[in-house]
Amino acid sequence: MRLIDFFDRGVSIDPDRAFLVEDGRVTTYADAQRRSLAIAERLKQAGALPGSRIAVLSHNSAFAFEAILGVVRSGSAWVSLNARSTVDERAGFMANCAVDTLVYAADFGGEVERIGRSCSQLRRTIALDDLCRPGAGEAETDRSLAILEDRERPDPDRISMIAASGGTTGPSKGVMISDRNWVVGMAAAQIYWDDHPVYLLAAPMTHAGGGLVFALSQMGATNIILKEFDPAKVLRLIQEQSVTHLFLPPTAIYALLDHPDIGTYDYSSLKYFVYAASPISEERLRQAIGVFGPVMAQFYGQTECFMCISFFSQEQHVAAMADERLRHRLVSCGRPSRFVRVAIAGDDGAFLPTGQRGEIVIQSGLEFVGYVNALEETAHVKRDGWHHTGDIGYLDEDNYLYIVDRARDMIISGGFNIFPSEVERIVETHPNVRECIVIGTPDAKWGEAVTAVVVLDDRADWNEADFIAWCRKRMSGMNTPKVVHVVDSLPKTPTGKVLKREVRKAFWEGQGRNV
Repeated sequence: MRLIDFFDRGVSIDPDRAFLVEDGRVTTYADAQRRSLAIAERLKQAGALPGSRIAVLSHNSAFAFEAILGVVRSGSAWVSLNARSTVDERAGFMANCAVDTLVYAADFGGEVERIGRSCSQLRRTIALDDLCRPGAGEAETDRSLAILEDRERPDPDRISMIAASGGTTGPSKGVMISDRNWVVGMAAAQIYWDDHPVYLLAAPMTHAGGGLVFALSQMGATNIILKEFDPAKVLRLIQEQSVTHLFLPPTAIYALLDHPDIGTYDYSSLKYFVYAASPISEERLRQAIGVFGPVMAQFYGQTECFMCISFFSQEQHVAAMADERLRHRLVSCGRPSRFVRVAIAGDDGAFLPTGQRGEIVIQSGLEFVGYVNALEETAHVKRDGWHHTGDIGYLDEDNYLYIVDRARDMIISGGFNIFPSEVERIVETHPNVRECIVIGTPDAKWGEAVTAVVVLDDRADWNEADFIAWCRKRMSGMNTPKVVHVVDSLPKTPTGKVLKREVRKAFWEGQGRNV
């Protein structure tokens, strides 16, 4: 199967059902199919061929998603661009991915010429409004409908998408994802199976949020499109649109919980409130369940391991909340997906027993094809027949997976290995701390000093000595932060991941508090 086949399945279920809803404009499944056929035809007429690499540059929008459907239907590879990155970052990513066609929204028209100067292989630029005008080219679709009856067997290893790697530790790399990856990912998405779901797309469509639109379209989902995350709109739309499915990173969930309108609306329509991208504090998780009900669920994945390496269901959350003996599971990311084999590897590559920490490695059809123009990096990640995630974790006796940290984030202080996420989980329970990251900073005595960089609650009555004493009562001496820096905000990616490399760089380059 191809990626587009999952959307077409949604058409076959209910062609007249709303597929995309944005600011009162409704696009049915049948309408979106006709437009995607017309867009695919127009891309071909413009010179894009099967196998072309076509980037779509836009904030979340119904038109942009119709364009993505057209790109995928044309047999080209959809190159997802981060609408919140800088022009130079986008241009560099496009150049590395050898993008030959750029479809852009009007908001980004001013940077097209600049991108073109940096991307020697860019052959054509097409305005999104021109490509996706309602009715434009739809008269051509009678003959284009033959595409739906194509009897040729598709190549399961065809590259249907090139996504950007996380970018938290360096410039984003092009991650090549095949139709085979999508098929396995769609099978894993059956954990969200529900007839005619209503999904609120509030996270960027270029990341997991957009992937869930494809996953849920095979079930005939209606997708409510928000241009950007807005906590007030999210809370209101859950009630107004009877939203059943929602995906957000923890930082966005915190914004919802802190919003003054949190107690205003009815959230009883929710069935799946999925979080991912970074850990969530136990206190905040309990608060979310108290507000939204027993609907919180988590998946662990990577761009390079598409969709769902492990899943922590609503029922498992409730069980861990109710039984003190299972409470530790609240900091896990659930059990491995039925389509993934997970092991924990030591520094020598040997597998480690239950409870021991090492690198999380997997075998699965979710594994990406490779990085664009990076054979050595691809080989390093795929060595020894396993995909190496770069995450440090362990499996418990009940096969729950726990992520301790990224291997490159580990702090070595006084000869001891310290995992920042363990410290962060405790620090974030402090009543005056809104957000926290823990990094190693240069120290003449320890090599690296455990350093907490915190964002405080606006009403915080802060005393650093009291805070360190509070930490010392709750964690070992070697884990207790030696240094604390208070900042107004932490730099983040569009998916809500904190850019630790930016914070760490400020300290290692001698900028101190200029985070």
